[in-house]
Amino acid sequence: MTLDEIALSCDPIPDKASNGHGYTKYYARHFDALRDQPLKVLEIGVWEGASLQMWAKYFPKATIVGADINIERCKRTPEHCRLWQADQSSTPSLVNMAEHLGPWDIIIDDGSHNPEHQILSFEALWPYVRVGGIYAIEDLHPNYTSYKDSPRRAVAFIGGVLQDDLHGRGKTAAARLDNVAPIEKKLLTGRELEIDEIHIYRYMAVIHHV
Repeated sequence: MTLDEIALSCDPIPDKASNGHGYTKYYARHFDALRDQPLKVLEIGVWEGASLQMWAKYFPKATIVGADINIERCKRTPEHCRLWQADQSSTPSLVNMAEHLGPWDIIIDDGSHNPEHQILSFEALWPYVRVGGIYAIEDLHPNYTSYKDSPRRAVAFIGGVLQDDLHGRGKTAAARLDNVAPIEKKLLTGRELEIDEIHIYRYMAVIHHV
């Protein structure tokens, strides 16, 4: 079954499916080649657990963590999933979770949709994305509606700060190459060395670790 077929077979159907936000078609592009691997997956924001059911069927060999500020409302926890109570607005809360359960191959932010929380979560959890891993941020549309006056907007962070990281701020065109001189490679630091791809879709973004 495709990811969307799995999503549509769930009860209730997660809003990632084609009859909702339609994120499944984007996720399939990035995840299909990984679905039979023994991954570690984190999803922030699980509500009642519909998407956990979907991920558990799609990633049968994965260890999946569902994080939420209120895990008691999640009534559907598949066998190879576990819940962890975490506050997406708190860096210490997120780092505490990551220190206990990370690092992860895939992190999916489907939490509060507050752009400041989306930025905070990325900054706290990106260090816990494994080499070759993927970080996805869903539901960017509230950046333009509910949080249009927010002093920090995730869409600007992704298109500005993270894009600057991807380009290494123009420090050197060769710094990512394996055969580059060490002194040139040292020009890049942190996320400048780590971000390999940024994919922008309708209402969501997917960032790949090198």
